[in-house]
Amino acid sequence: MDAETDPGNLFALMRPPRVCICRQVSEDDIRRAVERGAHTFEAVQQQTDCSTGCGTCEQAVRALIRRYLPEGS
Repeated sequence: MDAETDPGNLFALMRPPRVCICRQVSEDDIRRAVERGAHTFEAVQQQTDCSTGCGTCEQAVRALIRRYLPEGS
């Protein structure tokens, strides 16, 4: 079996990567929260519960918020 057909690798490709492991929040979850108007870290936390466990993902979450913020926000 090669890496492309290994069931473990296929499963990893099918599930979205998690930014916040503690709360199982994906990058898509954060993007959708920003699109729904959560333009601050605290607002994204409220909508997704991200970074309310251990907190190690805070910088990654903040970077994603900046990436997905509409121009001029």
